[in-house]
This record gives sequence, structure tokens and C-alpha cells, in this order.
Amino acid sequence: MAQGSRWLNWTVSGIRAVLRGAGFRMETLEGSPPIRLWRRRLRKRTSDASPRVWVMVPGFGDSPLSWLPLVSLLIARGAPCDELVLIELPGGVGSKHSEIIPTADELMRRLGETVSALAPTVLLGQSMGGYLAAWVAAMVPLPGLQRLVLMCPSGLVLLNRPEGAWMDVLTGLPDGKVDAFLDKAMEGMASKPAFRIPAQWFAAELGNYLRRTDVHDFLRSFREGHEMDGKIGRISVPTLLIWGESDRLVPFFLFEHWKGELQASGLPHAFLTLPGTGHGVHIEQSRSVARAIRRFTDAI
Repeated sequence: MAQGSRWLNWTVSGIRAVLRGAGFRMETLEGSPPIRLWRRRLRKRTSDASPRVWVMVPGFGDSPLSWLPLVSLLIARGAPCDELVLIELPGGVGSKHSEIIPTADELMRRLGETVSALAPTVLLGQSMGGYLAAWVAAMVPLPGLQRLVLMCPSGLVLLNRPEGAWMDVLTGLPDGKVDAFLDKAMEGMASKPAFRIPAQWFAAELGNYLRRTDVHDFLRSFREGHEMDGKIGRISVPTLLIWGESDRLVPFFLFEHWKGELQASGLPHAFLTLPGTGHGVHIEQSRSVARAIRRFTDAI
């Protein structure tokens, strides 16, 4: 219980101390509210070639902290990367700055500018971060991008169709559906003893976040035209799509939708499904995910 209390009392200073301890340095970008970048240089380039930069986009309300299990394994496996950049969006879990980017349009614009300036070789995203990474890859010119990695992207596909009714969980949050959302989001992690305490902390933080009026307003700013239907085919780089077969938050049937759209492009893509795994694939199955990413990026 005491250990759980320590987790539940974590603040932004604790999260950032862990990131700094893992070798990341923070950079605050211009703009209000500010986007922050956590950068870690892995090696120096000895040639004139452009640096190989990997950029990671967090899920809805998430913290860069959740990437660390996967990041440590990618580094240990010798990922072909000169610099890692973890994006911290304002107002997320554990964030010191409570203000969030107010609308979907503004978020996409600012994230697109940020990612474009970073000139990634590999762009990775999980959950809503997977959707945002896919959106940027489809809609923003990224000449140096060579690989895209999407982990159970929320995608906003099928938003206005009966099959997309799962999105009602998000847009219905002001009507008292926060607990139902958290049950779905935490189901996989909370069932595993090793992750139970971190899941408890994250659920408490995320619950507070989801009960905010400005978060509800942000969710309701998504509209027709924001969904990825009709845009997945604009992704012009090989893509690795990863999904947990027991994902109840972003249901597994959406994997087949994404897969079909990607295959229709004619580009070489890779797919990984993980039985018995929920929404947090990068945490629940970090070793399997790291192996798949390493194989997928070998040619870079």
C-alpha cells in the first residue's frame, strides 16, 4: 500500500526526473501552451549523412514516461538511430502545465510543424498518438521519413459510421462515462501484477484529466474530415502496424480496416498482432514490440 501511495503521489517533477535519469534532456518549444521535446543523443554521425532521428508521439493524455520500457529495449537492441525524441503534449498526465491545446485542428497544425522541423527518419505513435503520427505522415511533407510505426492507432476511422460507435466512449465522457473509459484503457495492464501499481497511478491521473471541461471540449472538436478514412492511402512509406488482440479501447476489428487500407497502397508493410494483449502494447509486450520494430528498421 505504501508503494502504491508513492506512485499515486507522483508529480511532474518525478516523471521528469526519471526521464532525465534515462539520459533525456528537455527542450521547450515556442507557443502557448508549450509542446516539450525529450531528446536523447545515442551516437554521433561521422559522415555527412543526415542524422537518423526517431520521433515518438504519445497517446491521449499520456506522458513520455510510458515509452521508457520500449525505448530501453530499442537502445539495447541497437536500433539504427542517432537521436530519440519523445514528444510531450501540453496538459497530459503528470503535466505541470494544465492548459491543453484547445482544438483538434490546432493540435494537428502544431504537431505537424513540430514533426516537420524534427525531420524524422522513423515516426512512431501509440493510440491517439498513432492516429496523429499517421495523420502527419499522410498530410505533411516529410522528405526524410523512411518508416512509420503505428501501435493500436485510435485512427478516428469509421467515425461517422455504425462501426465507429466505440468513439462514443470518448465523446460521451461528459455524461459520466469516465469510469467505463478507464476500465477499457487499463484492463490489459491492470491484469498483470508487474504493471498493477503503475496502472493504478496512471488511471487516477487520467481520470482527473478526463473529467476536465476543456478536455471534453477538445474531444468534441473532432469532426467529419478528421477521420483517417480516405487518407491512409496517402501514407507513402512502409508502415508497421501493431495491435493487441484483446484491446477493448480501440477494438481489434479496426486492425483489419487499417491493414486493408495500407495493403491497397502497394507499399511493403508489416503487421504484428499480439494475443492476450490490451491497448498498451508498448508496455505490456515491450520485448515483442521492440523485436518487431528492430526487424522493420534494419534496412535504414
